[in-house]
Amino acid sequence: MEAADSDDQRRLVFSTAVRFLQEDQPPAVMNALEAAATGDSSERPWALRALVSAYEAQDRLADSRQAASTLVADYGGTEHSLSALASTVELALR
Repeated sequence: MEAADSDDQRRLVFSTAVRFLQEDQPPAVMNALEAAATGDSSERPWALRALVSAYEAQDRLADSRQAASTLVADYGGTEHSLSALASTVELALR
């Protein structure tokens, strides 16, 4: 049960952060996300997912596609890869 609570809290924080990143991408936040995305921690997939949205908001579509591709390749079969696949389709339509 504790893990489920933690996952629900992560999803809530993540969805709030993405809404923020779609409007503003402060350099300090972007640097922190990019650092987390290169690590091997449990925060990595969440950072990559946030970067997909942040890069898209900045019209850095190649970077957004790369972050989404990394999620699909490294986290196949998880909610992270499913989200990335949806983003890949959305980006392809732009």
